[in-house]
Amino acid sequence: MPKCTYCSKDYLKHKGVTVIDSKSSEIYNYCSSKCRKNAEMKRKKRKWALKVKEEKDEEVKKDEIKKEDKSNEKNKKQEESSTNKKSEKSENKVKKKESSEKKSEKKGKNSNKQK
Repeated sequence: MPKCTYCSKDYLKHKGVTVIDSKSSEIYNYCSSKCRKNAEMKRKKRKWALKVKEEKDEEVKKDEIKKEDKSNEKNKKQEESSTNKKSEKSENKVKKKESSEKKSEKKGKNSNKQK
């Protein structure tokens, strides 16, 4: 996505205007005719142009915070699942030992009864 040279706003390529200066061979991208006209008249950035940039910066910060939160949640879930798997494995081992002990006790009782 190109960035407007006047207000620094990202815009879709088919929506804006691209101007090529023949003297200096520089390329200027504008998101609207308002930006293009103000830049051609060599006006300073006005409040509306600065507000757009501030809003964009705020949005970027919010997006970064959301991404961090999501990654933290994923890490917590992975840790919980790994600890759950470990505890399940240890429980299964204990159950197997108990069942094998019971079987061996039953075999011992059965062999005593037969004698």
